[in-house]
Amino acid sequence: MIGNYSLSHELKKDEDIQRLKQPLSRLDLMSLRQKLLRFGCVDPVTVWDGVIIDGDNSYEICKSNNIMFHTVNAPFKSKDEAYSFVCKKQLLRDDLTNEMYKYLIGRLYLAEVNLKASNSFNSNKIREQYLSGTVSRKQDIVQEVSSFLGVCVSTVQKYTVFAKCVDNIRKKDPSIAQGILEGQIKISHRNLLELEKFSSWELKLFKNNITPGRVSHIANADINDVIRRRPSSKSLSVTKGKPVVDSELPIRKLPQYDPDSEISNLIYTIPTWISSICRSQKNTDFQKITPSARDRTLSQLNRLSQAIASMEESLRKDQ
Repeated sequence: MIGNYSLSHELKKDEDIQRLKQPLSRLDLMSLRQKLLRFGCVDPVTVWDGVIIDGDNSYEICKSNNIMFHTVNAPFKSKDEAYSFVCKKQLLRDDLTNEMYKYLIGRLYLAEVNLKASNSFNSNKIREQYLSGTVSRKQDIVQEVSSFLGVCVSTVQKYTVFAKCVDNIRKKDPSIAQGILEGQIKISHRNLLELEKFSSWELKLFKNNITPGRVSHIANADINDVIRRRPSSKSLSVTKGKPVVDSELPIRKLPQYDPDSEISNLIYTIPTWISSICRSQKNTDFQKITPSARDRTLSQLNRLSQAIASMEESLRKDQ
């Protein structure tokens, strides 16, 4: 159902849904504003129960510039349906940070599990629902998500762990979680698992390794340094109930920079791309795919070829 809203009508934003959206760059935001000022709001704002699901940037620009906009109501039955829709929509973008890409895949899987999964087959009713397609097992769902995205099952599972870690860190320190998703805090998967275990105080201590406005590369030493500073059980009994103040935190220690960290991540990621391409080439009936899927695949392969050529040039330049 599509409708017009008066300029005085206020739509709501849901914090959980907004976290699934990477903010537009300043340049893209300016481009969108110029487009809306020139042509008006052509694409409707997607809403569900009065909450903006998609088109929040257009909505804000239209409201501040007195531009009439339209809305379309999404037929969701639950919030997990909304999560799944937003994740799939965001994953179509080509400007996502690597961290946001991983986070969205993990959150998409979790949403699909909440929508479809049955953890138990102890009743005949559940078995009947499984056979009829009403519910699915988790191994079926992870296969569905991996096929939809063109990545291997183990990648979906690893990125789900990544998403859970980021969400748990966010509960204790939102700024660190945001820094990770924005690509400002570079951290290995193993160190992220350790970071998730940190208390709020330890996360505050950890922030000494972060330089505002610059990309911070987190090394094993930075994680171990916080672990070593954990108070013993004896000191805890003495200081219990005493609030920690900034002056008690140690002086900032610059993180150890690893010049190979980014290229090492790429080295381990490329085999996954190759495996995904080979699997798709083997299992796809190319005579039956839609023109849209063919065009999108060729477009992405062209972008990949350009990125590879650029990387090869950079690698050979300083030999």
